[in-house]
Amino acid sequence: MAVLAKHFAVQGVEAEKVPMEYKQCKRLVTGTFPTSSLSEICEKLGLEYEEMMPNIVKLVQYMLHTFTS
Repeated sequence: MAVLAKHFAVQGVEAEKVPMEYKQCKRLVTGTFPTSSLSEICEKLGLEYEEMMPNIVKLVQYMLHTFTS
């Protein structure tokens, strides 16, 4: 994810914080959303965890927008 943050230069993403947030996100997803779809997880991240993991949420939103447009 840090490489993605640097590569895409997503505005407002602090690349140095991405690895720590990614670890949090991974634990959250595997523990809380083990049977949820990717779209459900992304929606929950954006709605409920943006303050906890703002950089991951921005990257996910950027990737969803980029790859679904």
